[in-house]
Amino acid sequence: MTQDKVEQVNYLIEYKDYIIYSAGVVLAVLSFIIKIQYEKIKDIKSQLSERKYELYLKLYDVFFELVEKKDTNTKMSKKIEKLLLDIKKEMFIYAPDKIIEKFLDWYNNDLNEPNVFKRIYLYSEILILIRKDMGNQRSKTNENDLIRSILSSHEEFLKFKKEIS
Repeated sequence: MTQDKVEQVNYLIEYKDYIIYSAGVVLAVLSFIIKIQYEKIKDIKSQLSERKYELYLKLYDVFFELVEKKDTNTKMSKKIEKLLLDIKKEMFIYAPDKIIEKFLDWYNNDLNEPNVFKRIYLYSEILILIRKDMGNQRSKTNENDLIRSILSSHEEFLKFKKEIS
């Protein structure tokens, strides 16, 4: 080994404690910064989840209002129109693309569907996507399950299915 290399090694050995201490301080600071950023992201996700939950509740309100008014083939009630207006305001901020696309498709096309039962069924597809977005990606619940759960009897469900056919 040359004299320069020996001096460099001796210098490193002499200051190894300072180097180790400095590396420890840098790691601690970086760990602290990462933890702060992680907490910020966690808070933002929590706030987003709360907002999405409120939006999705409104979407379910529309669904139940549609089901409640299923016997009338008249235009949508003012209550539903107001709910849909509120929903559209928030939809582009909080909902993922799949749900926005399905909602807009329903709103722009299926909303004019003369068969109220079919309109309800098509809307239930949005609710299934919402269920998946809220953490139930592997859910096997489908549109029929959702509609069957809110109708009073199996006969009513069969009548409903017949109407959308």
